Amino acid sequence: MEKSVILNLVWKECKDDWIGVSGVDFSPDGKYLAIACYYKHTVELVSTRDGSRIWRRTLRSSLYADPCVVAYSPDGRYLAIASEDRKDALQLLRAEDGNTVWSIDDYEDALDVAFSPDGRYLAVAHFYDRTVRLLSPLNGSEVWEAKDLDGAWPYSIDYSADGKYIAVATMYNNGVELLDAEDGSRIWRVDRPYEHYTYSVAISLDNKYLAVVSSRNRINIL
Repeated sequence: MEKSVILNLVWKECKDDWIGVSGVDFSPDGKYLAIACYYKHTVELVSTRDGSRIWRRTLRSSLYADPCVVAYSPDGRYLAIASEDRKDALQLLRAEDGNTVWSIDDYEDALDVAFSPDGRYLAVAHFYDRTVRLLSPLNGSEVWEAKDLDGAWPYSIDYSADGKYIAVATMYNNGVELLDAEDGSRIWRVDRPYEHYTYSVAISLDNKYLAVVSSRNRINIL
C-alpha cells in the first residue's frame, strides 16, 4: 500500500539574483542553504528559517552560462565551489562569511565536487581534461589523479557513506565508474551506449546500489 506524504511550504522566494540556480546544499545543521547561480555568477548563503541573506559572493567568471556547483564540508565550516570557467574552476570558501580560503585557476574546469564523509578529502570531476582528482581541503594540494578514464568525460561524482568509494558518471560514453577512494584505481566500469548523456550518480548509504540519471527521462538502479 502506497503511503502519502504531505509537504508544507516553509518559505518561497523569487529573486532576480536567483535566476539560473545551478546548485544548492544544506549546511550539516540545517540552518543554512548555499545557492549557486550560473546566470549571475554568484554564490549566496541564506537562512533556512526565512530565506534571508547571510552573505553573497560574485564569482569572476566570464562565461554567460557557467555551471556552478556548491558543496558543504561535513563540519559546516567550508563551501567548495566548482565552475566550468578556468577563472573560478575550484574554490574553497569560508561558510561563515564567504571569504576565499584557497582557489585553483590552472584547471580547465571543475563540474562537480564531493567531500569525503570525514571531511579530509575533496573529490573533483574535471570534464574537459577527463580527470577525477582527490585534493586536500586544507590547501588544495593533490592526493591522486585518475587521468583520461579511457576517453570518458566525468560529469558527476559521489562519495560512499563509508568513504571507501567514489562513483563517477561520465558523458558521451554514457558510463558509470566506481573508483577506490584511497588511490583512484578503477574497481569497475559500465558503459551504457543505449542511454543518452549520463548526468548524475548517487551511492546508497549501504553501498549496495547506485542511482544513475540520464537525459532520456530515466533513472537506473545498479
